Amino acid sequence: MSTFKLIGKANVTEKVSVSKYRDERTGLTVVLTDVPGPVVKGEFVLCTESFSDDGLPHTLEHLIFLGSEMYPYKGVLDLLANRCLASGTNAYTEITHTGYTVDTAGSEGFLKLLPIYLDHILYPTLTSSTTLLKTIYPDSGLSYDVGGITGNIRTSTSMDEIRPFHQKFYRPENLTLIITGQIEADQVFEALRPIQEKVLRKPKRVTFEKPWQIPIGSIDESKDIKILYPSPNEDYGLVYVGFLGPNCVTDYMTFTAVDILLRYLTQSSVSSLKKEMMDIDEPFANEISYDTLETFNSLIYFSFDTVPTNKLDKITITMNCEGLDNRLRPYILLFMELLLEVPIKKGYKNISHEEVVSSLERNTVKCKNLLGFGGQFSYDIVHYTNLAILDMQIEPSKYELVVNLILDLLHSSLFTVERIRNNLKKKLVKLLQIKQFQDFDILIQEKFVRSILKDLDDTKNSIRVLNDLYLIREFLTKASNIALQIGTNLSDRINESKNLSQVWKRISCENSIPKSEMKFKVLPEWRQINYKGFDLNPGSQGKVIGIGSVEGACLKHAVEAINDFKSPDLAALRLYLQYIAQTEGPFWKRIRGQGLAYGYTIDAEIQSGLLVFGLDRATNVVSAVKETKKIIDNQLNDNIWDDILLESAKSSLIYETIKKEASMNKLFAEYLRLSYSEAPQNLNKELVKEIKNVTKEKLAEVGVKYISKLFTEVGRTVVVCQPDKVPEIVDEFDKMNMKLEIDSSFKESV
Repeated sequence: MSTFKLIGKANVTEKVSVSKYRDERTGLTVVLTDVPGPVVKGEFVLCTESFSDDGLPHTLEHLIFLGSEMYPYKGVLDLLANRCLASGTNAYTEITHTGYTVDTAGSEGFLKLLPIYLDHILYPTLTSSTTLLKTIYPDSGLSYDVGGITGNIRTSTSMDEIRPFHQKFYRPENLTLIITGQIEADQVFEALRPIQEKVLRKPKRVTFEKPWQIPIGSIDESKDIKILYPSPNEDYGLVYVGFLGPNCVTDYMTFTAVDILLRYLTQSSVSSLKKEMMDIDEPFANEISYDTLETFNSLIYFSFDTVPTNKLDKITITMNCEGLDNRLRPYILLFMELLLEVPIKKGYKNISHEEVVSSLERNTVKCKNLLGFGGQFSYDIVHYTNLAILDMQIEPSKYELVVNLILDLLHSSLFTVERIRNNLKKKLVKLLQIKQFQDFDILIQEKFVRSILKDLDDTKNSIRVLNDLYLIREFLTKASNIALQIGTNLSDRINESKNLSQVWKRISCENSIPKSEMKFKVLPEWRQINYKGFDLNPGSQGKVIGIGSVEGACLKHAVEAINDFKSPDLAALRLYLQYIAQTEGPFWKRIRGQGLAYGYTIDAEIQSGLLVFGLDRATNVVSAVKETKKIIDNQLNDNIWDDILLESAKSSLIYETIKKEASMNKLFAEYLRLSYSEAPQNLNKELVKEIKNVTKEKLAEVGVKYISKLFTEVGRTVVVCQPDKVPEIVDEFDKMNMKLEIDSSFKESV
């Protein structure tokens, strides 16, 4: 009989509830949330507190994965996780706690992995051979760096400190397992039985002392602290304004009210802070946001980025940019951003941009615009850059109201010089900030923004800019250029399902169009890439660019590969890449494991028809590429496949494929992408079946067909690094028969 007792239960929605249990014998806490979907998520949290800058919480977090009493081998946890239909494990360290995570497809693998994972957390090996060679509240853990200061980690962090730290905090009374997904409580308790029994067999520890018992004192007076930090751009800085908030344990309602108030002050362009400090001729900051730290005494702070140093339905509208005049293409990002924050002309009345933004805020849960798929923000474009996307999430009761608002935005928006200028000024500051990162190309946009800002100072040119924006609107709102996708629960509105499309009748700017011309066609991305026409000197295979602000080096290397989602080689190629790149696989051990690069990627990008290899924050980009070439050559020549690694690769790839449809939002986005790719709607389902049945012979076949092209004369390479490293990298790559040219005038060439 289970010794876990129900502490409390709450219904989040009609279909989702949260239940909290505690084991009477060990003190272990389990929180279960029955969220619908194919993925089970686990987050295992321990309250931790540090009283030094030696980085004990973060160092221990890494040491946990180096083996346990039952499984004393480095990497075994991730390999087992992959075989349980996961994609490795992960962990994070915060000021107040340390968390360990794993997600699996289905509950069976999760239940098998759970006791193994907890054995690593509660009973790690922690052998000496694995050791890694304050101002306001000086007596509190808040004043220390949980990640550790580099000097301390090198000199004073030792296993003699780490073991007592683990004994003090890593114990069942201090461990909470948060599990979400379709999984039964009794199954979880049964899976935990081996750990419970092991805890009870161990010698009794000293009485548990709860962390964070030293009271956090009040702030008696305001303090202004200035910190100088190295930066290639001294024109801008960061400002943080923080203060203590309500008690998160005893007064969560007040904390929630404060959170809503902060959101009200910062969420949109007409919010008080943004309107008064950003939407002006000389903005104080490029972005204003807020964040909270939900500790016992909460922390609340505003962030002002790039500050001048001198002062539940979902709707997606896709507009096809293919065929748009090349002269107008640079305007698309500007057009999409302005679309949600410009005035509207309705009949004889002009509705101000403040009213438009307020209406969007009031009537939508989410509202955003994108150019293509896959980017982190508007300048980080990955796929389908010929598509302009307007994405909204709304409550069903406001469906018709929001549809009419969207139609007004598409057809009745008023572009003004003032709104354009304000947008471009904010954009320019943002671009200067992004330019410090090596993996975003924003130079063309920067040049365009500066030129339009200059044009706006001239009456004749400003009229041309306004006319260009209206031309783009006219083009994008043609019936043949618009696709509409709606995701909703039809069972809740079955009697009105026919009316879902009726309200969209005026979406196109054309009154009457032949049906034969209304089909929405998307030009495949790979047809738009002039791969062989890449701007290189004769004999060159790529470029090296020096940027002073980068740490380490960044590399992208690409060759042509599969460009059809129906290709019979797709499952095998993805499995091949998963095998060499998986956690504890060849790349992991010999690139990341040897410290040659912090991160690496290798992916078959079907949309672009490219096989792309990347290195992130490489400490030695030359050695990293050499090691990568060795791994690939050995695999191609020897054709030896480790059965355990191969099974692990299959399972983790199946999980990653299923994860694409893990929630309604993800399913909606995936359906949209597959539609534009002309891929089968059941592609992921079929891939799961095919991945299981891929043979070693098929892997060898796709290796020769595609992988062998990497790092050959048909590849294209770009390296971004520190300027003083450029000549050395060019010479070393030349020795590997990869001829790269130095791009010394990159900015001037755009």
